[in-house]
Amino acid sequence: MRQATYTCLLLLVFSWSALSQEAAHAPTPQSTLRVATWNLLNLFDNVDDPGHADEGTDPKSLADLKVMATVVDAMNADVLGVQEVENRRILQQFNRCLTNPYPYVE
Repeated sequence: MRQATYTCLLLLVFSWSALSQEAAHAPTPQSTLRVATWNLLNLFDNVDDPGHADEGTDPKSLADLKVMATVVDAMNADVLGVQEVENRRILQQFNRCLTNPYPYVE
């Protein structure tokens, strides 16, 4: 749990840093930075990886991903920290479901 918290905080710090650098080169400055976090509750892929014991948890369906994407779109967060994601590949798949995908997925 502690490592997940540190990982989330590092993600937020690095994302904020990247956004700050981009904002420095933007033609108009942003007045706010919206940061959000969400536990995606076992966002697992459908790949059987012998190194991970996830066989007892079904992957989310495409319909589930689209519903979750609707919520994330409504948040309109500049930076989103997520929890309970199996790997970057499934996070990238989820990101593609968003109306405005995030430019960085880590």
